[in-house]
Amino acid sequence: MEMLRGASPTAYDMHGDPLGEVFWRKIAGALAEAEPLAISAPAKMDLEGVESVVQTIIEQFRFLIEGRRFSEELYHQGKPRPEIAAQRLFFAVAHAYCKANDLDLTPEAETGNGPVDFKVSAGFSGRVVVEIKLSRNPKLIDGYTKQLETYKTAEETLSGFYVVVDVGYMGRKDKRLLEIKNAAGTRGETTSPIHFIDGSRKASASKL
Repeated sequence: MEMLRGASPTAYDMHGDPLGEVFWRKIAGALAEAEPLAISAPAKMDLEGVESVVQTIIEQFRFLIEGRRFSEELYHQGKPRPEIAAQRLFFAVAHAYCKANDLDLTPEAETGNGPVDFKVSAGFSGRVVVEIKLSRNPKLIDGYTKQLETYKTAEETLSGFYVVVDVGYMGRKDKRLLEIKNAAGTRGETTSPIHFIDGSRKASASKL
């Protein structure tokens, strides 16, 4: 729960919240009631069971970003907030729904090789790494081919999800990621799923 406490608010613009230090705490506390999501507990909470829950949470994250205008939380004064704001938003969503499934959700767990954005576990055999990146990150490709694989090795798991939130400056990086993933699959290698989420700002229904 350390991530829920965040950094010290001293001399920080709590109202504008340019770095996304505040907004997601409120979301974490109220989300399950405001946007209820019934997740059927898997028959067995092994790796496959944990993966199914994580998949459901990622799809709910997508729904909230694309369908419920949570994408607004990714911006401050029209410009994208730092990548950690998207990571915190995912944590808020995941935390709200993982509690009901008796899953341990550890944000930015130390692996010895750098931080893992999120590690979902239900015992040692159920570890799943989720990496959140913004499309504007210049190391988006390396994040998939190197960073995520390093984290998976450190966590002794074969399971990882790569979530890319598109806030602009994507270029051809999405196509390149899929080319790399498909080529690895053709070689018979185990690949991590890639999820692209449209994080662009949406017009409100009243303005459509």
